[in-house]
Amino acid sequence: YRTAQLRLSRGHLVRPALTQFERGEEGFVPRTHAVDTEERPPMREIAEYAERWAA
Repeated sequence: YRTAQLRLSRGHLVRPALTQFERGEEGFVPRTHAVDTEERPPMREIAEYAERWAA
């Protein structure tokens, strides 16, 4: 996620959110939750992956 943000050059990170709807007494009520994201290393830097794809 962070990599995509850097590539888009937006300057600041947008914190992702998920909005779900729950039934309320008078209809549906939106509930918004923060979605945590974690940057992973590039696949070429993971030894197990590199060994598996080495020719």
